[in-house]
Amino acid sequence: MLASPMATTVRAISPGLVQVRRAQRESRGSGAARIANMLFDKDWTEWPPIYVWVIEHEEGLIVVDTGETSRVHERGAKAGDPAVAARA
Repeated sequence: MLASPMATTVRAISPGLVQVRRAQRESRGSGAARIANMLFDKDWTEWPPIYVWVIEHEEGLIVVDTGETSRVHERGAKAGDPAVAARA
């Protein structure tokens, strides 16, 4: 009798938190001014979670760290937000 294939499950898990400068999250300025704003901003964000994807597959677990999406630079997006990553 053949074994039935295992269902594949994908989960977002948070291995930790990250804090970034507020100017980086809010995308203040452009060009060199944007870089300077990020380097010299004294205000930091709260500690949002970072996410990785865990795929439970019949051949074992697969962990994928996709990095941050480019959409994190859009106004209103927050670093580590899985809803932002899902829209990328």
